[in-house]
Amino acid sequence: MIISNKFDFSEQNKPLKNEKIIKYSKAKFVSFVVFFSLITIIYVSCVIKVNNILSENNELDKSFNKLINENYILQYNINDLESLERISKIAIEQMNMVKSVKSSITIEKNNDSK
Repeated sequence: MIISNKFDFSEQNKPLKNEKIIKYSKAKFVSFVVFFSLITIIYVSCVIKVNNILSENNELDKSFNKLINENYILQYNINDLESLERISKIAIEQMNMVKSVKSSITIEKNNDSK
């Protein structure tokens, strides 16, 4: 009885098939590693950029708060320099002015009728 060779299960074809699978698997693995390496590099660069932006933002916040505090101090100094007590003191001591005891109001009536 002769069996037809319609299906060849010889060991000669298997290594060729395994080599293709291995080559395909290596190429697939290398492309997979390259792809995820690129994704990782992009992610890390984005994280670095975000950290730089956050540190710059923190520095700007600090300088902003410093300027706000300086503005409050300057506003306090302006109010102090504009105070009536200080102006009166300078007028009396440096300009030899005298404070009036009573206030006088003069009203003039104009009789020019037309």
